[in-house]
Amino acid sequence: MKITSGGNSDFINVRGVGSGQNPGFEQSVATFVDGDYRGRSRATRAALFDVDRVEILKGPQTTFFGNNAIAGALNITTRKPDREFDYNFSALGGLYGEFQLQGGVSVPLTDTLAVRVAGRYNGSNGYVSNSFTGLSGPHTRELIGRVAVVWEPTDNFSSTLRFDRGRNRNLETYNAQLLNCPQGACGVFGGALVPGFDDQLDKRTASPPTYSNYDFKEVAWTNSLDLGDVSINAITGYFDHDFSQLTQQIPAPVLGVGGGGLLPVYTAETYKSYSQEIRLQSRAGGVFEWMIGGYYFHGDLGTNLYTGFRFPVRTPFGLLQFGQLFPAAYNAASPITVNLMTSQKEETKSGFASVTVRPTPGLRVNLGARYTAVDKSAARSVVFGTAGADPSTNFVAGPPAATAFYTAITGSNSLPFARPSRTDKKFMPSIGLQYDIQKDVMVYASYTKGFKAGGYGFSTRPDIFDPETVNAYEIGAKGSFLDRRLNVNLALFLSDYDNLQESNTLFVNGQILTVINNAAAARAKGVEGGLSYRVSPALTFNLDAAYLDARYRSYPNASCTIGQQLATPSGTACVQNMAGKRRAFAPQWSGSFGATAAIPLANAELRFSPLAYFTSKYFVAPTADPLLEQSGTIKFDATLAIGPADRRWEFAIIGRNLTDRTTASFRSSAFFPGATYALTDPPRTVAVQFSIRR
Repeated sequence: MKITSGGNSDFINVRGVGSGQNPGFEQSVATFVDGDYRGRSRATRAALFDVDRVEILKGPQTTFFGNNAIAGALNITTRKPDREFDYNFSALGGLYGEFQLQGGVSVPLTDTLAVRVAGRYNGSNGYVSNSFTGLSGPHTRELIGRVAVVWEPTDNFSSTLRFDRGRNRNLETYNAQLLNCPQGACGVFGGALVPGFDDQLDKRTASPPTYSNYDFKEVAWTNSLDLGDVSINAITGYFDHDFSQLTQQIPAPVLGVGGGGLLPVYTAETYKSYSQEIRLQSRAGGVFEWMIGGYYFHGDLGTNLYTGFRFPVRTPFGLLQFGQLFPAAYNAASPITVNLMTSQKEETKSGFASVTVRPTPGLRVNLGARYTAVDKSAARSVVFGTAGADPSTNFVAGPPAATAFYTAITGSNSLPFARPSRTDKKFMPSIGLQYDIQKDVMVYASYTKGFKAGGYGFSTRPDIFDPETVNAYEIGAKGSFLDRRLNVNLALFLSDYDNLQESNTLFVNGQILTVINNAAAARAKGVEGGLSYRVSPALTFNLDAAYLDARYRSYPNASCTIGQQLATPSGTACVQNMAGKRRAFAPQWSGSFGATAAIPLANAELRFSPLAYFTSKYFVAPTADPLLEQSGTIKFDATLAIGPADRRWEFAIIGRNLTDRTTASFRSSAFFPGATYALTDPPRTVAVQFSIRR
């Protein structure tokens, strides 16, 4: 599993499959918090707070996690109020101004009612220095709080109500570094204006200012009634978020017309969703178990995108500003800006059921099915006008003739969606076999049909994409040996995807284009293995490794690489056949090796936890572009802690990326021909942390 921070969204990939960075995509790896679906990728990191456990479920999760979980699910369970008073608190401080204060307290109010209050405040002053702004980034300040209430008036009824509220205010969040910058225009913009400007991945940039703001609210209400042989379970969820950010698609040290960067992009997103799930299920442990349920989801999504064209363009009359291209309304000082507004309403209705049969004591047959119908309607508008340095503050729409002119020369399209509403339906069966070879050793095999609805591209063109489906097969084994001191897991998988939804951002002839389409066929196959060996109560080793082969099988109309675009004559469409080429974020090899050692002291113990994790090279864009490839790397973390064996308190020194390897989480083609830009991963960091709990 790989979670990567990108420009407009985060990327979550499992076994080489995930969703691209377009707001119109649902997440192929779905996030669930206490059973409640979080539909936007930006909400994933906010969910990793005050957790009881986190489960990474690989492959399509159609029966029990049916909302778009075609590649997997991140299932997060938060800490619940305890029946007894308890608390936990931790404080962390480290390099680059990193800090984190986190804590929670559970209070029993009565014999049947308990409440838990938790909060976290964290931030950093940033590790990428910006010679243009004089600041470092990402400069983050993030605050999140949670209140959870559990009411259990009888032995057979339980009700849990949770409310989350988060607020992030971050500066220099898109500190992209311009790379592979050829001489000519790119070199002039770089070195000629800012001394020391370079095009290496070295945690230095000269980008104009960027920022991001994020606010969210979530309410989740879970009720369970045990009727003896059957139980009724209901999950009600509400989620509301607002996200806004300013990025610079040309991270070069130049101010454009009207101030700000040459190609500033301001994005605002609002999203509200409501969901309701009800399940009726039998008591577990019998020869025959069953479950039946229904699910309803409603989501409202709106985006407002402003892109400022503040750079000169080459014409037969020489270099002209965008305003000079339409002299009927504008001039050289006019800060031309396009405003793209897109909205979407979604309704998902599904019914699901599962059956487990135990024909013999060691054999289990698991059958599941879900039928889903997804209704979507969308609208869009594209208007050209003018705006200030931050395009969100004072946009003034221009005449319709200006919009018609600029859409034509920039390759965008102001037409509405050809089909403003759509319905996608799918029946998704699954079957699995589990057999206990002996006590603590189990083998299994499964087949699952997965589905993710089609939809609308939130981009400068009225793209519509079709549903994607998958047939997923897996066999494996899980076992414990040597008196449960050795635990071993092994899985072999093959997933065939049809109409895989893809998105790619291109800069072609001075134009920024987002291309959205469906890859006809792709296959992800591989082997995963893991083991944990407890040598003694004081020493445990862990090893995980994976081999992955994720490639396109048929994709004749894929976007071109940067080199192919440069070799294509101006005005000619550039496509490539991606059949046989590897998918993005799909390293052939990856894994980790770690250990946990505890050394007894007089009244405490010393704990040491080193970890090495590695990955082979992989592409970060769905074009198999060698300029958009992250090389293979190995990184090392370690934690050295001291405290009592029961961990009532602990003092720890935490090191991350101790060998200071420089890598990039995200790469993209840049405005300048042949150039790229990247977002740098954190360098070596060291922090100290004190924690206490009851």
